[in-house]
Amino acid sequence: MGNKESATINRELLVLLFFFITGLTGLAYELVWIRLLILVFGSTQFAVTTVLTTFMAGLALGSLIFGRVVDRSSNPLKIYALIEIGIGIYCLLSPGVFNIVRDIYLGSFTGGEATGLNAGFNFSQFTLTFLALLIPTTLMGGTLPIIVKYLSSIKQKVGFNTALAYSINTLGAVTGCLAAGLFTLYFIGVKTSIYAAGIIDIIIGILLYIFFKEVCRSKEPSATYIDETSAEKDPAAIEHGTLTAYVVIGAFALSGFASLVYEVLWTRVLSLIIGSSVYAFTVMLSTFLLGIGLGSIIFAPFVDRRKSPLLWFAAFEAVIAFSSLISIFLYKKFPFIFYNLQDSFADQFYLFLILQFLLCGALMIIPTLSMGAIFPLVARIYTRSIKSVGSNIGDIYFFNTTGAIFGAFVGGFFLMPILGVQKAVILTAALNILIAIALISISGVSTAKKALSSVIVIILFLITVQTLPPWDRMLMTLGIYSNAYNTSSMEGFQEGAFNEKLLYYNEGINAIVTVRSSGP
Repeated sequence: MGNKESATINRELLVLLFFFITGLTGLAYELVWIRLLILVFGSTQFAVTTVLTTFMAGLALGSLIFGRVVDRSSNPLKIYALIEIGIGIYCLLSPGVFNIVRDIYLGSFTGGEATGLNAGFNFSQFTLTFLALLIPTTLMGGTLPIIVKYLSSIKQKVGFNTALAYSINTLGAVTGCLAAGLFTLYFIGVKTSIYAAGIIDIIIGILLYIFFKEVCRSKEPSATYIDETSAEKDPAAIEHGTLTAYVVIGAFALSGFASLVYEVLWTRVLSLIIGSSVYAFTVMLSTFLLGIGLGSIIFAPFVDRRKSPLLWFAAFEAVIAFSSLISIFLYKKFPFIFYNLQDSFADQFYLFLILQFLLCGALMIIPTLSMGAIFPLVARIYTRSIKSVGSNIGDIYFFNTTGAIFGAFVGGFFLMPILGVQKAVILTAALNILIAIALISISGVSTAKKALSSVIVIILFLITVQTLPPWDRMLMTLGIYSNAYNTSSMEGFQEGAFNEKLLYYNEGINAIVTVRSSGP
Protein backbone atom coordinates (compact mmCIF):
# COMPACT_ATOMS: atom_id res chain seq x y z
CA MET A 1 0.00 0.00 0.00
CA GLY A 2 1.46 3.36 -1.08
CA ASN A 3 1.82 6.40 1.11
CA LYS A 4 -0.99 8.19 -0.73
CA GLU A 5 -3.39 5.27 -0.31
CA SER A 6 -2.46 4.96 3.37
CA ALA A 7 -3.01 8.68 3.91
CA THR A 8 -6.38 8.48 2.14
CA ILE A 9 -7.52 5.61 4.38
CA ASN A 10 -6.43 7.53 7.47
CA ARG A 11 -8.41 10.55 6.28
CA GLU A 12 -11.47 8.38 5.69
CA LEU A 13 -11.26 6.87 9.17
CA LEU A 14 -10.85 10.29 10.77
CA VAL A 15 -13.83 11.71 8.87
CA LEU A 16 -15.96 8.70 9.84
CA LEU A 17 -14.91 9.10 13.48
CA PHE A 18 -16.00 12.73 13.39
CA PHE A 19 -19.26 11.70 11.68
CA PHE A 20 -19.89 9.18 14.46
CA ILE A 21 -19.34 11.85 17.11
CA THR A 22 -21.61 14.37 15.37
CA GLY A 23 -24.29 11.68 15.15
CA LEU A 24 -23.89 11.33 18.92
CA THR A 25 -24.24 15.07 19.54
CA GLY A 26 -27.14 15.35 17.08
CA LEU A 27 -29.31 12.86 18.95
CA ALA A 28 -28.28 14.40 22.27
CA TYR A 29 -29.50 17.77 20.95
CA GLU A 30 -32.83 16.22 19.98
CA LEU A 31 -33.42 14.77 23.44
CA VAL A 32 -32.34 17.98 25.19
CA TRP A 33 -34.47 20.18 22.92
CA ILE A 34 -37.48 17.94 23.50
CA ARG A 35 -36.89 18.32 27.24
CA LEU A 36 -36.58 22.12 27.00
CA LEU A 37 -39.59 22.62 24.73
CA ILE A 38 -41.80 20.28 26.77
CA LEU A 39 -41.15 22.58 29.73
CA VAL A 40 -42.77 25.30 27.62
CA PHE A 41 -45.50 23.41 25.74
CA GLY A 42 -46.22 20.52 28.09
CA SER A 43 -45.79 16.79 27.47
CA THR A 44 -48.90 16.14 25.37
CA GLN A 45 -48.68 13.89 22.33
CA PHE A 46 -49.14 16.95 20.12
CA ALA A 47 -46.27 18.82 21.76
CA VAL A 48 -43.84 15.89 21.49
CA THR A 49 -44.90 15.09 17.92
CA THR A 50 -44.49 18.75 16.97
CA VAL A 51 -40.90 18.77 18.19
CA LEU A 52 -40.08 15.51 16.40
CA THR A 53 -41.82 16.62 13.20
CA THR A 54 -40.04 19.95 12.99
CA PHE A 55 -36.73 18.24 13.78
CA MET A 56 -37.20 15.81 10.89
CA ALA A 57 -38.44 18.58 8.59
CA GLY A 58 -35.19 20.44 9.11
CA LEU A 59 -33.18 17.29 8.35
CA ALA A 60 -35.15 16.76 5.13
CA LEU A 61 -34.69 20.37 4.03
CA GLY A 62 -30.98 20.32 4.83
CA SER A 63 -30.36 17.17 2.81
CA LEU A 64 -32.12 18.69 -0.19
CA ILE A 65 -30.21 21.98 -0.03
CA PHE A 66 -26.71 20.80 0.84
CA GLY A 67 -26.90 17.79 -1.48
CA ARG A 68 -26.96 20.25 -4.35
CA VAL A 69 -24.41 22.57 -2.78
CA VAL A 70 -21.81 19.82 -2.32
CA ASP A 71 -22.10 18.66 -5.95
CA ARG A 72 -20.97 22.13 -7.04
CA SER A 73 -18.11 22.25 -4.54
CA SER A 74 -14.55 20.96 -4.84
CA ASN A 75 -14.13 20.88 -1.05
CA PRO A 76 -16.93 18.92 0.70
CA LEU A 77 -14.98 18.65 3.94
CA LYS A 78 -14.74 22.41 4.24
CA ILE A 79 -18.54 22.63 3.98
CA TYR A 80 -18.83 19.90 6.61
CA ALA A 81 -16.43 21.78 8.90
CA LEU A 82 -18.39 25.03 8.60
CA ILE A 83 -21.68 23.22 9.18
CA GLU A 84 -20.43 21.67 12.42
CA ILE A 85 -19.14 25.01 13.66
CA GLY A 86 -22.52 26.57 12.82
CA ILE A 87 -24.43 23.82 14.64
CA GLY A 88 -22.20 24.16 17.69
CA ILE A 89 -22.57 27.95 17.89
CA TYR A 90 -26.35 27.78 17.56
CA CYS A 91 -26.58 25.11 20.22
CA LEU A 92 -24.59 27.21 22.66
CA LEU A 93 -27.16 29.94 22.06
CA SER A 94 -30.20 27.64 22.06
CA PRO A 95 -31.12 27.96 25.78
CA GLY A 96 -31.49 31.70 25.20
CA VAL A 97 -33.47 31.05 22.01
CA PHE A 98 -35.86 28.79 23.89
CA ASN A 99 -36.28 31.42 26.61
CA ILE A 100 -37.45 33.82 23.89
CA VAL A 101 -39.79 31.11 22.55
CA ARG A 102 -41.22 30.66 26.06
CA ASP A 103 -41.82 34.39 26.53
CA ILE A 104 -43.54 34.75 23.14
CA TYR A 105 -45.63 31.63 23.70
CA LEU A 106 -46.80 32.55 27.19
CA GLY A 107 -47.40 36.16 26.21
CA SER A 108 -49.61 35.10 23.30
CA PHE A 109 -52.14 33.44 25.60
CA THR A 110 -52.21 35.75 28.61
CA GLY A 111 -55.82 36.04 29.63
CA GLY A 112 -56.99 33.78 26.83
CA GLU A 113 -57.96 30.17 26.36
CA ALA A 114 -55.03 27.78 25.90
CA THR A 115 -56.16 24.22 25.47
CA GLY A 116 -54.72 21.36 23.50
CA LEU A 117 -57.75 21.46 21.19
CA ASN A 118 -57.46 25.17 20.39
CA ALA A 119 -56.31 25.67 16.76
CA GLY A 120 -54.43 28.87 17.54
CA PHE A 121 -52.71 27.18 20.47
CA ASN A 122 -51.52 24.29 18.30
CA PHE A 123 -50.47 26.54 15.43
CA SER A 124 -48.44 28.68 17.83
CA GLN A 125 -46.66 25.58 19.17
CA PHE A 126 -45.77 24.39 15.68
CA THR A 127 -44.63 27.78 14.37
CA LEU A 128 -42.43 28.60 17.34
CA THR A 129 -40.88 25.12 17.41
CA PHE A 130 -40.23 25.22 13.66
CA LEU A 131 -38.52 28.60 13.85
CA ALA A 132 -36.45 27.58 16.89
CA LEU A 133 -35.16 24.36 15.33
CA LEU A 134 -35.00 25.26 11.62
CA ILE A 135 -31.40 26.48 11.47
CA PRO A 136 -29.56 23.70 13.37
CA THR A 137 -31.65 20.84 11.98
CA THR A 138 -31.22 22.08 8.41
CA LEU A 139 -27.46 22.14 8.97
CA MET A 140 -27.58 18.62 10.44
CA GLY A 141 -29.55 17.33 7.45
CA GLY A 142 -26.81 18.45 5.09
CA THR A 143 -24.08 16.29 6.59
CA LEU A 144 -25.06 12.86 5.16
CA PRO A 145 -24.96 13.81 1.44
CA ILE A 146 -21.70 15.67 2.09
CA ILE A 147 -19.99 12.66 3.67
CA VAL A 148 -21.28 10.26 0.99
CA LYS A 149 -20.01 12.67 -1.67
CA TYR A 150 -16.58 12.75 -0.03
CA LEU A 151 -16.37 8.95 0.28
CA SER A 152 -17.58 8.47 -3.30
CA SER A 153 -14.84 10.76 -4.59
CA ILE A 154 -12.37 8.18 -3.26
CA LYS A 155 -14.15 4.89 -3.90
CA GLN A 156 -16.84 4.53 -6.58
CA LYS A 157 -19.24 2.37 -4.58
CA VAL A 158 -22.26 4.51 -3.83
CA GLY A 159 -24.20 1.77 -2.06
CA PHE A 160 -21.30 0.85 0.19
CA ASN A 161 -20.41 4.49 0.90
CA THR A 162 -24.01 5.33 1.78
CA ALA A 163 -24.33 2.26 4.01
CA LEU A 164 -21.07 3.08 5.77
CA ALA A 165 -21.87 6.75 6.37
CA TYR A 166 -25.50 6.11 7.33
CA SER A 167 -24.64 3.32 9.76
CA ILE A 168 -21.76 5.19 11.39
CA ASN A 169 -23.90 8.27 11.95
CA THR A 170 -26.87 6.22 13.19
CA LEU A 171 -24.72 4.22 15.60
CA GLY A 172 -23.37 7.52 16.85
CA ALA A 173 -26.97 8.59 17.38
CA VAL A 174 -27.59 5.43 19.42
CA THR A 175 -24.61 6.31 21.61
CA GLY A 176 -25.88 9.87 21.99
CA CYS A 177 -29.34 8.66 22.90
CA LEU A 178 -27.99 6.36 25.61
CA ALA A 179 -25.48 8.92 26.89
CA ALA A 180 -28.00 11.76 27.12
CA GLY A 181 -30.98 9.71 28.26
CA LEU A 182 -29.21 7.63 30.89
CA PHE A 183 -26.25 9.69 32.05
CA THR A 184 -25.60 13.31 31.07
CA LEU A 185 -29.09 14.72 31.63
CA TYR A 186 -29.11 13.12 35.07
CA PHE A 187 -25.55 13.84 36.17
CA ILE A 188 -24.77 17.24 34.61
CA GLY A 189 -28.20 18.61 33.71
CA VAL A 190 -29.90 19.90 30.57
CA LYS A 191 -27.99 23.13 29.96
CA THR A 192 -24.56 21.70 30.69
CA SER A 193 -25.32 18.78 28.36
CA ILE A 194 -26.19 21.07 25.48
CA TYR A 195 -23.19 23.32 26.13
CA ALA A 196 -20.89 20.29 26.13
CA ALA A 197 -22.37 18.99 22.86
CA GLY A 198 -22.08 22.43 21.25
CA ILE A 199 -18.42 22.76 22.23
CA ILE A 200 -17.71 19.27 20.85
CA ASP A 201 -19.23 20.22 17.48
CA ILE A 202 -17.24 23.45 17.30
CA ILE A 203 -14.01 21.59 18.11
CA ILE A 204 -14.77 18.97 15.45
CA GLY A 205 -15.45 21.69 12.88
CA ILE A 206 -12.17 23.43 13.67
CA LEU A 207 -10.20 20.16 13.60
CA LEU A 208 -11.78 19.21 10.27
CA TYR A 209 -10.66 22.46 8.74
CA ILE A 210 -7.15 22.23 10.22
CA PHE A 211 -6.54 18.56 9.37
CA PHE A 212 -7.91 18.86 5.85
CA LYS A 213 -6.72 22.37 5.05
CA GLU A 214 -4.70 21.24 2.04
CA VAL A 215 -7.53 19.08 0.74
CA CYS A 216 -10.01 21.88 1.30
CA ARG A 217 -7.90 24.46 -0.49
CA SER A 218 -7.00 22.22 -3.40
CA LYS A 219 -8.80 23.10 -6.63
CA GLU A 220 -7.35 20.12 -8.54
CA PRO A 221 -8.33 16.51 -7.86
CA SER A 222 -5.71 14.47 -6.05
CA ALA A 223 -4.30 11.32 -7.60
CA THR A 224 -6.26 9.34 -5.03
CA TYR A 225 -9.58 10.84 -6.11
CA ILE A 226 -11.91 9.71 -8.88
CA ASP A 227 -12.35 11.90 -11.95
CA GLU A 228 -16.11 12.46 -11.85
CA THR A 229 -16.42 13.07 -15.58
CA SER A 230 -14.89 9.70 -16.50
CA ALA A 231 -16.28 7.58 -13.65
CA GLU A 232 -18.35 4.57 -14.66
CA LYS A 233 -22.13 4.64 -14.36
CA ASP A 234 -23.75 1.84 -12.38
CA PRO A 235 -25.77 -0.30 -14.84
CA ALA A 236 -28.28 -1.06 -12.06
CA ALA A 237 -29.07 2.63 -11.60
CA ILE A 238 -32.31 3.95 -13.08
CA GLU A 239 -32.95 6.84 -15.45
CA HIS A 240 -34.38 9.87 -13.68
CA GLY A 241 -37.71 11.24 -14.88
CA THR A 242 -39.03 7.80 -15.79
CA LEU A 243 -41.95 5.86 -14.31
CA THR A 244 -39.45 3.53 -12.62
CA ALA A 245 -37.74 6.46 -10.91
CA TYR A 246 -41.04 7.84 -9.65
CA VAL A 247 -42.08 4.43 -8.32
CA VAL A 248 -38.76 3.99 -6.49
CA ILE A 249 -38.92 7.44 -4.90
CA GLY A 250 -42.59 6.96 -3.99
CA ALA A 251 -41.85 3.53 -2.54
CA PHE A 252 -38.99 4.92 -0.44
CA ALA A 253 -41.18 7.75 0.85
CA LEU A 254 -43.94 5.29 1.79
CA SER A 255 -41.32 3.04 3.38
CA GLY A 256 -40.27 5.97 5.58
CA PHE A 257 -43.93 6.58 6.38
CA ALA A 258 -44.41 2.95 7.44
CA SER A 259 -41.22 2.93 9.52
CA LEU A 260 -42.34 5.82 11.70
CA VAL A 261 -45.84 4.39 12.06
CA TYR A 262 -44.23 1.21 13.38
CA GLU A 263 -42.05 3.20 15.77
CA VAL A 264 -45.11 4.99 17.18
CA LEU A 265 -47.04 1.72 17.54
CA TRP A 266 -44.16 -0.26 19.04
CA THR A 267 -43.51 2.54 21.50
CA ARG A 268 -47.13 2.28 22.65
CA VAL A 269 -46.91 -1.51 23.02
CA LEU A 270 -43.64 -1.38 24.94
CA SER A 271 -44.76 1.52 27.14
CA LEU A 272 -47.61 -0.71 28.33
CA ILE A 273 -44.99 -3.25 29.43
CA ILE A 274 -41.90 -1.34 30.58
CA GLY A 275 -43.52 2.03 31.28
CA SER A 276 -43.08 5.48 29.79
CA SER A 277 -40.27 6.94 31.90
CA VAL A 278 -37.35 8.82 30.37
CA TYR A 279 -35.25 5.67 30.77
CA ALA A 280 -37.87 3.49 29.07
CA PHE A 281 -38.18 5.96 26.17
CA THR A 282 -34.38 6.03 25.81
CA VAL A 283 -34.22 2.23 25.68
CA MET A 284 -36.99 2.03 23.07
CA LEU A 285 -35.56 4.76 20.81
CA SER A 286 -31.98 3.47 21.00
CA THR A 287 -33.16 -0.07 20.15
CA PHE A 288 -34.97 1.22 17.05
CA LEU A 289 -31.94 3.22 15.89
CA LEU A 290 -29.50 0.40 16.67
CA GLY A 291 -31.42 -2.00 14.44
CA ILE A 292 -31.35 0.49 11.56
CA GLY A 293 -27.64 1.20 12.00
CA LEU A 294 -26.70 -2.48 12.20
CA GLY A 295 -28.88 -3.31 9.19
CA SER A 296 -27.07 -0.74 7.10
CA ILE A 297 -23.56 -1.78 8.09
CA ILE A 298 -24.26 -5.53 7.82
CA PHE A 299 -25.58 -5.12 4.28
CA ALA A 300 -22.81 -2.66 3.26
CA PRO A 301 -20.40 -5.25 1.76
CA PHE A 302 -23.16 -6.75 -0.40
CA VAL A 303 -25.19 -3.78 -1.62
CA ASP A 304 -23.06 -3.03 -4.70
CA ARG A 305 -22.84 -6.71 -5.68
CA ARG A 306 -26.56 -7.36 -6.00
CA LYS A 307 -27.64 -7.73 -9.63
CA SER A 308 -31.32 -6.95 -8.98
CA PRO A 309 -31.44 -4.20 -6.32
CA LEU A 310 -35.13 -3.52 -7.04
CA LEU A 311 -36.00 -7.10 -6.09
CA TRP A 312 -33.87 -6.82 -2.96
CA PHE A 313 -35.73 -3.62 -2.08
CA ALA A 314 -39.02 -5.51 -2.53
CA ALA A 315 -37.75 -8.44 -0.47
CA PHE A 316 -36.78 -6.22 2.46
CA GLU A 317 -40.21 -4.56 2.39
CA ALA A 318 -41.83 -8.00 2.58
CA VAL A 319 -39.53 -8.97 5.47
CA ILE A 320 -40.55 -5.82 7.35
CA ALA A 321 -44.23 -6.67 6.83
CA PHE A 322 -44.06 -10.32 7.88
CA SER A 323 -41.68 -9.80 10.82
CA SER A 324 -43.89 -6.98 12.14
CA LEU A 325 -46.93 -9.25 11.92
CA ILE A 326 -45.17 -12.22 13.52
CA SER A 327 -44.02 -10.02 16.39
CA ILE A 328 -47.69 -9.68 17.37
CA PHE A 329 -47.43 -13.23 18.73
CA LEU A 330 -44.96 -11.85 21.30
CA TYR A 331 -47.35 -9.26 22.72
CA LYS A 332 -49.02 -11.69 25.13
CA LYS A 333 -45.68 -13.06 26.31
CA PHE A 334 -44.09 -9.70 27.13
CA PRO A 335 -45.98 -9.04 30.42
CA PHE A 336 -44.87 -12.43 31.80
CA ILE A 337 -41.28 -11.95 30.64
CA PHE A 338 -41.11 -8.45 32.08
CA TYR A 339 -42.60 -9.56 35.40
CA ASN A 340 -39.88 -12.20 35.79
CA LEU A 341 -37.16 -9.71 34.84
CA GLN A 342 -38.51 -7.15 37.26
CA ASP A 343 -38.82 -9.71 40.02
CA SER A 344 -35.22 -10.86 39.59
CA PHE A 345 -33.27 -7.76 38.52
CA ALA A 346 -35.20 -4.61 39.50
CA ASP A 347 -32.61 -3.80 42.19
CA GLN A 348 -29.77 -3.89 39.59
CA PHE A 349 -30.62 -0.77 37.62
CA TYR A 350 -28.30 -0.93 34.61
CA LEU A 351 -28.58 -4.70 34.21
CA PHE A 352 -32.35 -4.28 34.29
CA LEU A 353 -32.09 -1.63 31.54
CA ILE A 354 -29.97 -3.97 29.41
CA LEU A 355 -32.58 -6.70 29.79
CA GLN A 356 -35.30 -4.22 28.79
CA PHE A 357 -33.14 -3.35 25.78
CA LEU A 358 -33.11 -7.03 24.78
CA LEU A 359 -36.87 -7.22 25.26
CA CYS A 360 -37.35 -4.27 22.90
CA GLY A 361 -34.92 -5.87 20.47
CA ALA A 362 -37.01 -9.04 20.32
CA LEU A 363 -39.88 -6.93 18.97
CA MET A 364 -37.95 -4.64 16.62
CA ILE A 365 -34.72 -6.28 15.51
CA ILE A 366 -35.71 -8.01 12.25
CA PRO A 367 -37.84 -5.18 10.82
CA THR A 368 -35.33 -2.48 11.79
CA LEU A 369 -32.40 -4.43 10.30
CA SER A 370 -34.36 -4.52 7.04
CA MET A 371 -35.14 -0.80 7.28
CA GLY A 372 -31.44 -0.05 7.64
CA ALA A 373 -30.53 -2.15 4.59
CA ILE A 374 -33.00 -0.34 2.33
CA PHE A 375 -31.37 3.12 2.38
CA PRO A 376 -28.07 2.09 0.70
CA LEU A 377 -30.02 -0.02 -1.80
CA VAL A 378 -32.08 2.98 -2.88
CA ALA A 379 -28.93 5.11 -3.00
CA ARG A 380 -27.41 2.66 -5.46
CA ILE A 381 -30.60 2.40 -7.52
CA TYR A 382 -31.09 6.16 -7.77
CA THR A 383 -27.50 7.39 -8.25
CA ARG A 384 -26.26 7.19 -11.84
CA SER A 385 -23.10 9.26 -11.51
CA ILE A 386 -20.53 10.24 -8.90
CA LYS A 387 -20.93 13.78 -10.20
CA SER A 388 -24.49 13.99 -8.86
CA VAL A 389 -24.18 11.73 -5.80
CA GLY A 390 -24.69 14.58 -3.32
CA SER A 391 -27.97 15.77 -4.82
CA ASN A 392 -29.18 12.19 -5.38
CA ILE A 393 -28.55 11.22 -1.75
CA GLY A 394 -30.14 14.49 -0.66
CA ASP A 395 -33.23 13.78 -2.78
CA ILE A 396 -33.86 10.26 -1.48
CA TYR A 397 -33.18 11.32 2.11
CA PHE A 398 -35.62 14.20 1.67
CA PHE A 399 -38.45 11.99 0.38
CA ASN A 400 -37.84 9.25 2.95
CA THR A 401 -37.76 11.72 5.83
CA THR A 402 -40.84 13.54 4.52
CA GLY A 403 -42.64 10.20 4.50
CA ALA A 404 -41.44 9.60 8.05
CA ILE A 405 -42.85 12.96 9.16
CA PHE A 406 -46.30 12.04 7.88
CA GLY A 407 -45.92 8.56 9.37
CA ALA A 408 -45.30 9.93 12.86
CA PHE A 409 -48.29 12.26 12.55
CA VAL A 410 -50.77 9.83 10.97
CA GLY A 411 -49.68 6.93 13.18
CA GLY A 412 -49.98 8.87 16.43
CA PHE A 413 -53.07 10.97 15.73
CA PHE A 414 -55.19 8.78 13.48
CA LEU A 415 -54.24 5.12 13.09
CA MET A 416 -53.58 4.36 16.74
CA PRO A 417 -56.66 6.04 18.27
CA ILE A 418 -59.02 5.00 15.45
CA LEU A 419 -57.90 1.43 14.70
CA GLY A 420 -56.00 0.48 17.83
CA VAL A 421 -52.42 -0.74 17.94
CA GLN A 422 -52.78 -4.22 16.48
CA LYS A 423 -55.03 -3.29 13.56
CA ALA A 424 -52.76 -0.36 12.78
CA VAL A 425 -49.76 -2.73 12.64
CA ILE A 426 -51.67 -4.99 10.23
CA LEU A 427 -52.63 -2.04 8.01
CA THR A 428 -49.04 -0.77 7.96
CA ALA A 429 -47.78 -4.25 7.08
CA ALA A 430 -50.28 -4.26 4.20
CA LEU A 431 -48.68 -1.02 3.00
CA ASN A 432 -45.24 -2.71 3.03
CA ILE A 433 -46.69 -5.56 0.96
CA LEU A 434 -48.12 -3.10 -1.58
CA ILE A 435 -44.71 -1.40 -1.80
CA ALA A 436 -43.07 -4.77 -2.43
CA ILE A 437 -45.57 -5.62 -5.18
CA ALA A 438 -45.07 -2.22 -6.84
CA LEU A 439 -41.30 -2.76 -6.86
CA ILE A 440 -41.67 -6.27 -8.27
CA SER A 441 -43.83 -4.84 -11.07
CA ILE A 442 -41.03 -2.54 -12.29
CA SER A 443 -38.22 -5.09 -11.90
CA GLY A 444 -36.58 -6.81 -14.84
CA VAL A 445 -38.09 -10.27 -14.32
CA SER A 446 -40.68 -11.77 -16.65
CA THR A 447 -44.37 -10.93 -16.38
CA ALA A 448 -45.17 -14.47 -15.25
CA LYS A 449 -42.63 -14.27 -12.41
CA LYS A 450 -43.95 -10.86 -11.38
CA ALA A 451 -47.51 -12.19 -11.19
CA LEU A 452 -46.52 -15.38 -9.38
CA SER A 453 -44.37 -13.54 -6.82
CA SER A 454 -47.10 -11.00 -6.12
CA VAL A 455 -49.78 -13.67 -5.67
CA ILE A 456 -47.58 -15.70 -3.31
CA VAL A 457 -46.80 -12.63 -1.19
CA ILE A 458 -50.48 -11.68 -0.95
CA ILE A 459 -51.56 -15.22 -0.01
CA LEU A 460 -48.87 -15.49 2.68
CA PHE A 461 -49.90 -12.10 4.04
CA LEU A 462 -53.57 -13.11 4.28
CA ILE A 463 -52.71 -16.44 5.94
CA THR A 464 -50.47 -14.70 8.48
CA VAL A 465 -53.15 -12.13 9.34
CA GLN A 466 -55.75 -14.88 9.83
CA THR A 467 -53.53 -16.72 12.33
CA LEU A 468 -52.78 -13.70 14.53
CA PRO A 469 -54.08 -13.77 18.11
CA PRO A 470 -56.52 -11.01 19.11
CA TRP A 471 -55.36 -7.98 21.08
CA ASP A 472 -55.81 -8.87 24.75
CA ARG A 473 -57.28 -5.75 26.34
CA MET A 474 -57.08 -7.07 29.90
CA LEU A 475 -53.54 -8.44 29.75
CA MET A 476 -51.98 -5.55 27.85
CA THR A 477 -53.35 -2.94 30.25
CA LEU A 478 -52.38 -4.62 33.51
CA GLY A 479 -49.78 -1.93 34.18
CA ILE A 480 -47.25 -4.65 34.89
CA TYR A 481 -44.35 -2.16 35.16
CA SER A 482 -45.85 -0.56 38.29
CA ASN A 483 -48.62 -2.75 39.69
CA ALA A 484 -46.79 -6.08 39.80
CA TYR A 485 -44.84 -5.02 42.90
CA ASN A 486 -48.00 -5.64 44.92
CA THR A 487 -48.10 -9.41 44.29
CA SER A 488 -45.80 -12.33 44.97
CA SER A 489 -46.27 -14.03 41.59
CA MET A 490 -47.35 -13.24 38.06
CA GLU A 491 -50.05 -15.88 38.28
CA GLY A 492 -51.49 -14.25 41.38
CA PHE A 493 -51.35 -10.82 39.79
CA GLN A 494 -53.00 -12.06 36.61
CA GLU A 495 -55.68 -13.98 38.51
CA GLY A 496 -56.58 -10.90 40.50
CA ALA A 497 -56.68 -8.73 37.40
CA PHE A 498 -58.82 -11.15 35.40
CA ASN A 499 -61.34 -11.42 38.21
CA GLU A 500 -62.10 -7.80 37.39
CA LYS A 501 -64.67 -6.76 34.82
CA LEU A 502 -63.64 -4.42 32.01
CA LEU A 503 -66.23 -1.64 31.96
CA TYR A 504 -64.55 0.76 29.54
CA TYR A 505 -61.64 0.63 27.09
CA ASN A 506 -60.39 3.31 24.73
CA GLU A 507 -57.11 3.69 22.84
CA GLY A 508 -56.47 7.41 22.67
CA ILE A 509 -53.73 9.66 21.36
CA ASN A 510 -51.88 10.03 24.67
CA ALA A 511 -52.74 6.76 26.42
CA ILE A 512 -55.02 3.74 26.68
CA VAL A 513 -57.78 4.34 29.24
CA THR A 514 -59.55 1.45 30.97
CA VAL A 515 -62.15 1.30 33.71
CA ARG A 516 -62.39 -1.96 35.67
CA SER A 517 -64.73 -3.21 38.35
CA SER A 518 -63.39 -5.54 41.04
CA GLY A 519 -66.62 -5.81 42.96
CA PRO A 520 -69.58 -8.14 42.48
